[in-house]
Amino acid sequence: TDVLQKLEKENYFDLNFFVMLADEVEQGYILYLESTKQGTVNLEEVIDKNICFVNIEYETKRKSGRLKSLKVIFLKPGTGEFYKKYQIQKGVRENQYKVFPLQYKKDFTFNIEDHVL
Repeated sequence: TDVLQKLEKENYFDLNFFVMLADEVEQGYILYLESTKQGTVNLEEVIDKNICFVNIEYETKRKSGRLKSLKVIFLKPGTGEFYKKYQIQKGVRENQYKVFPLQYKKDFTFNIEDHVL
């Protein structure tokens, strides 16, 4: 979260909604990002480098090959709202709703692929 907020301040993207899924099968992370701005820079590389800088365990696993490259997938506008509605329909009270920024892909039940750009 800190890395993404830092990069947003540096104008890489607008952080409207995001969730990062840990894919145990593929041994990597997928960042799903809803942003009104998509630059030409390789975000996967920029985010990966920044996470390595703040998390030595991540850096070690990336360098050893135990963790594959980060994937960034942009989402359609409004995906964050769809996700919120989905959670409320599942029984989460609106005043208790919050997005958990890092989740396991196997446990993530929202069909996020329907919202990919």
